[in-house]
Amino acid sequence: IGPNGAGKSTLLLLMARILAPSSGHLRVKGKTDPFFQLAAGLRPNLSVLDNLSLCAALLGIPRREFQRRLPRILDFSGLHDYLYARYGELSSGLAARLPFAVALHADLDIILIDEMLAVVDRAFQAQSIEAFKALASRGKTLVLVSHSLEMIRSLCSRALYLREGEAAFCGNAATAVKRFIADVDGA
Repeated sequence: IGPNGAGKSTLLLLMARILAPSSGHLRVKGKTDPFFQLAAGLRPNLSVLDNLSLCAALLGIPRREFQRRLPRILDFSGLHDYLYARYGELSSGLAARLPFAVALHADLDIILIDEMLAVVDRAFQAQSIEAFKALASRGKTLVLVSHSLEMIRSLCSRALYLREGEAAFCGNAATAVKRFIADVDGA
């Protein structure tokens, strides 16, 4: 958590190994998504189905395995009725579901989420939160960047509060949220 420009998305880029640290070092143990901003790699002129396939390929899911997982991905995303629509014609909320659903069904140890739930409806948010809890119960790590402090408080056991590129606090999520709010209110 932290204000705009604090370094939250940059930290995710470092964790995804898209950026290298300019000093120090970062160790990531486990398979993470080097394409966590998957929507950036999708093609608006291709169909939703083609983009689902592209997204799966970017995440290293073999074609045959993608075909096996596709029904679950579609059930989760709710995109059954849009399979042959052009991806670029979807609303922002529906478009956000596509890469998110594929990433949740990939074999990742660490799932990086950068404000992806901000544009989806409440029902999909609730479904996603249940999926996060299920992944965590299976030993997966979720790294969530969000301005929804209530989501951070309710979903995360630990939080990192960044301020001007520095760690202002790392620990209990409720405490991190309180510190952030106190700094914002005191500013």
